[in-house]
Amino acid sequence: MPTGLQLNIFQRLKLIKISVCIGLLLSVLCSYNLWAGQRWFPVAPVFEGWYISPPFDYILLVLEVILLLLLMVADKTRLLIFLVLVLNLAFCLLDQNRLQPWFFIYNSFLLVLLFYNWRIDNVNTYNSFFIILQLCFSAVYVYSGLQKFNPGL
Repeated sequence: MPTGLQLNIFQRLKLIKISVCIGLLLSVLCSYNLWAGQRWFPVAPVFEGWYISPPFDYILLVLEVILLLLLMVADKTRLLIFLVLVLNLAFCLLDQNRLQPWFFIYNSFLLVLLFYNWRIDNVNTYNSFFIILQLCFSAVYVYSGLQKFNPGL
């Protein structure tokens, strides 16, 4: 007799998509001073002169929130995932302080899901995407462990 939550791989991938969107949304909102508004630490853009002044950077934050909310409920997600990834790249180019480890995890998951077609046609396709997502998640911990061997810290 099976116990617990019984989901097939396709349902798991949908749940992962929703979980990544919720996690990214909550993480950005919990650290909203890093993403928009006035802050007490300097902005470090990648390119000289790339700066959006504080009242106007809320537009990018609101756009991120809207895209993530749409991504949670949408069936056709490739365009939305692409737009979120481009916006997140713009966020990082505007300020290097936004390059946080949790931001890498969420964006790597979204990058993998960008190439998924969300059709129910081949079970092996689901398995391969699920395995790639597991590898992305475990790679963060391997990289974290390798950083512990850094003699400079």
